[in-house]
Amino acid sequence: MEREFSATSVLTKEESPDISMTIIKLKGLNRRVMNTTTTACYVCIEGNVTFVIGEKDRLVIKHLKPGESIKIQSNTPYFDYSDDGVKMIAVNKKAFDPDSVIELPMLEGYTP
Repeated sequence: MEREFSATSVLTKEESPDISMTIIKLKGLNRRVMNTTTTACYVCIEGNVTFVIGEKDRLVIKHLKPGESIKIQSNTPYFDYSDDGVKMIAVNKKAFDPDSVIELPMLEGYTP
């Protein structure tokens, strides 16, 4: 199945210099990125989501349902997708800085 890239909606956001918390909603395929400064924890609160983490030779695939979470260290490439839509809490150690996010090419030969 060919997935469309998602537009992520920010529902609410709180932050300080040390931490940020955002409730986000997405449906579809999120772009593959790597955050160079922030470790993030994602908590699924509604719907289901799949995270694809790492490089092609060492991929970790994690499916989350409500109440489950995942931690992604800084400098780790990943993307996520949700066919039916998902609402998640994203908590970043250090406030989230969009300038520290590098967009990466999707994995060649891997179709979520």
